[in-house]
Amino acid sequence: MSDRTRQQILVVDDEPDVLQSTEMMLNLLGFDALPLLDPTEVVELAARKRPSVILQDLRMPHLDLPRLVRRLRSNPSTKDIPIVFFSAAPEIDQVAARLDADAFLRKPFDPGELGTVIRRSMAAQATLPSADVAHASPLDVLFHEYWNAFTAVNTAAQTLGRSPGLSHQDRHVMDQVDRLLLKLEREAFALQHELGEARFVHG
Repeated sequence: MSDRTRQQILVVDDEPDVLQSTEMMLNLLGFDALPLLDPTEVVELAARKRPSVILQDLRMPHLDLPRLVRRLRSNPSTKDIPIVFFSAAPEIDQVAARLDADAFLRKPFDPGELGTVIRRSMAAQATLPSADVAHASPLDVLFHEYWNAFTAVNTAAQTLGRSPGLSHQDRHVMDQVDRLLLKLEREAFALQHELGEARFVHG
């Protein structure tokens, strides 16, 4: 994919080292990072740049997280942008659920974890609301059903993978399943993006 079409990820954190390392990971994954130190500028920058995902730290000076999420969700230019919280705070899952974030990511994380969360958030946003299915193309319906099924299978695999009763052999099999699911996810997402670009050019 050329630089012109690389998707942008808005990364908001008050730690320059975190911004730098996350930007490096995103570049390796094929994304462009929009690093931001000041949370008061998130809505304005997101509305202007329209990033594919907003990666937002939980704890920053001058951050009113509930208000920020409300502003993003109520702005017509930013309301559909997935919001992913990332933090080392142990309560991140509870905060993400309470504020209706699209996903969360625990620090520290590696490029594989970062890429998976971002792609899933983008794919979930690309799926169709049920009311639109009747007016969608067959390919749109296919991808909508695929992502629904993939999410269910992946959730089950993650739940099983955390089971304390797994034998060494079972864990080895689950590791293989995780790698297979990640490969399927990447290939399906790339195909969906490619078809979307083709329809934009030729439609």
